Amino acid sequence: MLSGAVRAVPELSMTAFSLHKKNVNPVYLASEKEDEYVCLSMAEGATETSASEVEAFVRPVLAVPSFGQKAGLAMWVLSGKEIKEVIRSRDTLTGCVELGKCIGEHDRDKLFRQVRAMGCGKPRSVRGTGATIRTSVGGGFDTGMLTFKSEGSVGENNITVLFQNESLIAWDARQTEPLTTAPNIISYLVEFPCEKGEDDIYHRWVYSNGDLQGLDAGKLQCAEMELVMIDATPDMYRLEDNLRNRCQALRNQNRKTAGEVACGNSAVSAPALSSVLKSYQEVLASLGYYGGIMKPENQSVAKRDDIE
Repeated sequence: MLSGAVRAVPELSMTAFSLHKKNVNPVYLASEKEDEYVCLSMAEGATETSASEVEAFVRPVLAVPSFGQKAGLAMWVLSGKEIKEVIRSRDTLTGCVELGKCIGEHDRDKLFRQVRAMGCGKPRSVRGTGATIRTSVGGGFDTGMLTFKSEGSVGENNITVLFQNESLIAWDARQTEPLTTAPNIISYLVEFPCEKGEDDIYHRWVYSNGDLQGLDAGKLQCAEMELVMIDATPDMYRLEDNLRNRCQALRNQNRKTAGEVACGNSAVSAPALSSVLKSYQEVLASLGYYGGIMKPENQSVAKRDDIE
């Protein structure tokens, strides 16, 4: 699994480290100021709820004025053996370097081919203009929505992306189901009509929600938007399915105590088997979506631009 989570995540429980119940201790939360940090040590650091308990502690700390809703987090100190057990993907750093080269060259086709070469699904996209973004900050989260009008649509903005730090669900108002949901990847390619020499912030091409929040609203409205959706979760589904199947098989054979199954060198309890996908379902519900997570084979887009 890429970096333990396949994608950027809004909650720690959405990582393979949490799924494998790796010890979270020690936990360090550092502000931008020198020598200002918080160190935590959880009494039970290696359970299926440990990551969520860390969240409960650190999110309020971000609201302290000296932190200002920003912090660096360090936890899950693992041995090389443990990392190999949890991280199934290989050559991810090399892949990221190659992605960076494609972004630097501003080569869209090459970028999308590199995404697929890293084991992700085929990128699908929706293009449009007239983007607006609304955000509220609190509890350690930037929560809000980005909207724009897709090519060929008439009337108001029809594409909506809801985010909680990370983009979690994308909608087209002309359809009855989402374009995609987390844990699939939702990203932006943005072209601003800027003159050379203007602030470099308008020449990045790849943007996050955080990048777009501080930009001039008028320039954002005029920008060429491309919402890119990537089916990047097969490893996550396979990992949870494999753990669940092994758990059930061992139960049927009475080879393990009910509710526990050996997984490599770790033990994964039955309630934790779906913890990653369950976490995504819960955060989507907090945004008002109570449907199921859209797996790659169920996804479709009305306006797509596929790269072979």
